[in-house]
Amino acid sequence: MQDQRQYLRFNIEGVVAITVKDAPERSVSCSLVDISFKGIGCVFNVATQEQLKENLAVRLELTTPFREGAICGEGVIRYVTPMQRRGQAMFRIGIEFGDINAAAIQEILARIQQQIRVQSRTTRIVQ
Repeated sequence: MQDQRQYLRFNIEGVVAITVKDAPERSVSCSLVDISFKGIGCVFNVATQEQLKENLAVRLELTTPFREGAICGEGVIRYVTPMQRRGQAMFRIGIEFGDINAAAIQEILARIQQQIRVQSRTTRIVQ
């Protein structure tokens, strides 16, 4: 399968609270693993997998150390894939952003890129 990404994806730590739009009782907390301008990747426990399926419209609340306060918005689950993480069965999901604060996402991406530049300079100086 050909990679269809249009934007760079960056590793990131954080938490995402996900609620199914048409079923607010169906909500889970996921670990944020990557972000791009178009969406996020998260991992979550197998026990909650039946709550999240492809093409579900969701509300999300994204929290990361790169920004004060949560970013709230909406998106659509584009994939749900089984995986192993630290020896545990998990699922990875990809959420494409819909209605979300694009400026806040750009702010996070800019801070990640700045951190990468600083680390790159530090690595060159140390070598």
